[in-house]
Amino acid sequence: MDYKQVATAIYDGITSMPLDLVYGAKRTYLGSGALGSEYKLRNEEENERLFRSIKMGIDNRKPIYRAIQIILDDFFNSLPDEVKHKVYTRILGSGFHMAGRTATQILVVRQLSQYLVSQIVDRALYQRLFKFGIWSSINTALIMGVIERAALASRQLLAQHPDTYYKLRRENLDMIYFLIEPAMENYLAFIKAYRNKELTYARINSELNKIFS
Repeated sequence: MDYKQVATAIYDGITSMPLDLVYGAKRTYLGSGALGSEYKLRNEEENERLFRSIKMGIDNRKPIYRAIQIILDDFFNSLPDEVKHKVYTRILGSGFHMAGRTATQILVVRQLSQYLVSQIVDRALYQRLFKFGIWSSINTALIMGVIERAALASRQLLAQHPDTYYKLRRENLDMIYFLIEPAMENYLAFIKAYRNKELTYARINSELNKIFS
């Protein structure tokens, strides 16, 4: 798996200012109530959810870590046992000894989650959101643009992976999904195929190669 995917996505996020301005203008217009109270109320709720997530993450990495952990847990729970063992070996090395299924999965999920989080926290958009406060350094349109990107990713997650969306939503994590979306896409594709009973042995190998290549 290309762990640099996440870092690249975060860097690209802070440099895509023109797109954020477009998103910001759109969100500001919808938030004004010009097209009805439904959009205005939806935007206000999404704003509040993102602000709560940011407040949670100011002094720790927990929101990002937890969001990744939820998805990885679902992924490993989707793997057949014989395939799961191969994946564990690939991640932990051939010398690892199974300490029980649950304990081994916890170890693998923790290791992957920590690695992914470590790639995110030093990047520009994370720093803007969780450390310096994005609204303290750029204009309102850009602030609204970043929120709109977060909201679009959350809505797309609901449409494509509703089970995962509701797991994240319960813990107020769906509005930070956009930060980890590029790294999680292949995991979610695998989970969806598993839930839809579309996983043949060949499909399993193909999807795993996408994730761990």
